[in-house]
Amino acid sequence: MMKNTYLFIFFLLFSLFSYSQTSFELQKLKDFAKLYGIVRYFHPSDEAAELDWNAFGAYGVEEILKTKNQQEFEKKLKELFIPIAPSLSFKGKKYHWNTLHLYPVYWIHNGLGLGSIPYKGIKTYFSSRFNKDTLNSLKRGPVNMNPYYTLNLSNNITLTIPIIVYTNGNHTLPVKDSQHFNQMVKKINKVYLTDFDRNISLVNIIIIWNIFRHFYPYQKEIEINWNKILESGLKEAYSNKTENDHLLTLKKFTAVFQDGHIKISNSKIKDLDDYALPVSWKWIENQLVVNKIMNSVTGIEKGDIIQKINGQTVKNYMDSTGQYISGSKQWRQWAALQEGLKGSKGSKITLLFNDGKKIELSREYLYQKNQNFYSREDTIMFKELNSNILYLNLDKITKYQFYQQYDKIKSFHKIILDLRGYPNKGVREMLTNFFPNKFFNDVFFKPLIKEPELRGVEWKGGRWLYKLTDSLLAKIVLLVDERCISYAESVTSYLKENKFVTILGHSTAGANGNVNRIKLADNFFMTFTGMKVKNPDGSQFFTKGVQPDIYIDYTIEGIKQGKDPFIEKAVEVLNK
Repeated sequence: MMKNTYLFIFFLLFSLFSYSQTSFELQKLKDFAKLYGIVRYFHPSDEAAELDWNAFGAYGVEEILKTKNQQEFEKKLKELFIPIAPSLSFKGKKYHWNTLHLYPVYWIHNGLGLGSIPYKGIKTYFSSRFNKDTLNSLKRGPVNMNPYYTLNLSNNITLTIPIIVYTNGNHTLPVKDSQHFNQMVKKINKVYLTDFDRNISLVNIIIIWNIFRHFYPYQKEIEINWNKILESGLKEAYSNKTENDHLLTLKKFTAVFQDGHIKISNSKIKDLDDYALPVSWKWIENQLVVNKIMNSVTGIEKGDIIQKINGQTVKNYMDSTGQYISGSKQWRQWAALQEGLKGSKGSKITLLFNDGKKIELSREYLYQKNQNFYSREDTIMFKELNSNILYLNLDKITKYQFYQQYDKIKSFHKIILDLRGYPNKGVREMLTNFFPNKFFNDVFFKPLIKEPELRGVEWKGGRWLYKLTDSLLAKIVLLVDERCISYAESVTSYLKENKFVTILGHSTAGANGNVNRIKLADNFFMTFTGMKVKNPDGSQFFTKGVQPDIYIDYTIEGIKQGKDPFIEKAVEVLNK
């Protein structure tokens, strides 16, 4: 018995030791992370440009964690980075080129192109090296940017990293120690495996942190302690044992950036949470209320108020789900409701209602196949509410159906457009036919980045420019809420600024702009917003969304009676 007790204590201590960090290990990882990002994204040597940085990151993490003291750590940093960046200095000195007959080389990032892959068939962001990756003839002349970046690490390590190097037309200079570089590449290819391990977990945190540190367009709109967020991410990733653990770590890590476009996925992880409860719910009057019920459910009525879920208060239950969701307050609240419904097939959940009844439900319905039930108000596409008001569900109307109903739409002088969801393809046809652009302010801003931490960033503006094809002489009310995100918000903002509609509902999600999709290590992928979007008047759009002209909300009594207060108010406004 005593022997078994000793063995248990031994394995417990071994487990704690194996998956916990010392302060020295954490500091080494933070230093490596900062140097990794500057050299990967801003040092333009040929060696850096051809390196597999995901693999190098995992290899580098493994190597620096082996070092036993500060001296070994600094030596290892040099071994890792000097072959990639031979002009890098660990002594605070600047490497100087004899620029006669040489050409400057530096990174130009139109958003983040490195590691970016097409999203839905579209590649928006590109990175290239001036005088290396462009098709133009080689150019000399002055460069309007700081040629060096000074990086201060722990224990008084100061590095000077050139972000402009020079080429003789064949190779960036200096060219030296190519044998060491080739040997390191062979080691990386030999050691780096696609199987998940701690090194992959750590390097994914390092990659994501650097992407947001140097390329995220909304740094001024949020408060971020960059050192603290890096440290917390590394601590949690250090103990990840499985890809599923790591997926949750990355979701929680990126939630702090408040970007509703952020999504973390892994092509090897099968989504087991595709099944949902046979009810749908909403926050109404600061309470969690049942608003839809599948036919198979008994004992629950629309309008029933839920007090506890699995013994937790509804707030605690939703907060535990919401911690993995990035976005504005309104988007996270809605998304947490949806995620709270989902789980593995057959998983149980117990609801306690305010009238004292307790009911257990099972997740048996595929969420995606029943999305109209869970996340949309109605499946109706067209509806004549009376002889003079036409209802159009922009979430449903297709291009074909728009043109099929074209004449009918034109004939109405009072129209309700419902955008409590995501626009179908018929919306673009409506814009191009009936809603010409009247304003000329830029709203989309793509960053042009040459230096770390968005120093000296330039913003290239753009906007929609639709021309008049036909006339629509109608009074229009547009219905929106927090489900209205991304392209849906572009439509809303466009219609509002041009004064085509009266907007009724809630604030939209506050997440817009072309998505950038990045490949991380071990088949993990991340999407985030790569450009800045503003309101047409130049004010902040991010996290705030488009504000309604008339705020309206659901009521518990309305849910019980099967009424939609949005449509009722829209009819009232149109008939004034």
